[in-house]
Amino acid sequence: MPKVVPGYKEEARKNIIEAAFAEANEKGFENVRMGDIAKHLGISRTTLYIYFKNREEILDAVTQNIREQFGGLLREAFSKDDLEETLVMIFDNFIRCEDRPEMTAVVGVFARAAHDEKTAVVLRKNFAGMHDLLEEAIREQKEKGKISGDVDPDVAAYAVQTLMLGIQMTTVGGLDRETAKEVWKLGIRKFLE
Repeated sequence: MPKVVPGYKEEARKNIIEAAFAEANEKGFENVRMGDIAKHLGISRTTLYIYFKNREEILDAVTQNIREQFGGLLREAFSKDDLEETLVMIFDNFIRCEDRPEMTAVVGVFARAAHDEKTAVVLRKNFAGMHDLLEEAIREQKEKGKISGDVDPDVAAYAVQTLMLGIQMTTVGGLDRETAKEVWKLGIRKFLE
């Protein structure tokens, strides 16, 4: 009989997601096997399969977790009265890969998605979910008068998302923190003011 993961199902799923992050940051998501995640947790692979059918299902849960964190961050950041403070908060808490270790694994997923359709499907779902969060935040800020009335929330959300991903990719390539932050602030101002 398989070893039972202690705690409730959601707690066990959360622990598996965290273990997948840790393994992916160490090895890259493309190199993580279900057995690696199980070993990290000290459980059998059979037990892991009780909670997730495969790696793609774990990846989907990981990206959903990231979206939930990002949604909370957006709500908190846009509660600030100052756009500069909002932008710095988003940058400091979500964009920089070395500041958010799990983001390194996410960058690796993009490379895998280029040649793996199952991963690409998960990535597209995450991209759409992140876009919806951004669009909603931009629309709310526009209604409050904090963002120009000329801004199309849908297009602005794509622009912001593209800038975020571009900065994440270029920081992996060596873009320094201060330059990345200036690029972020300049780009966002162009999109939202």
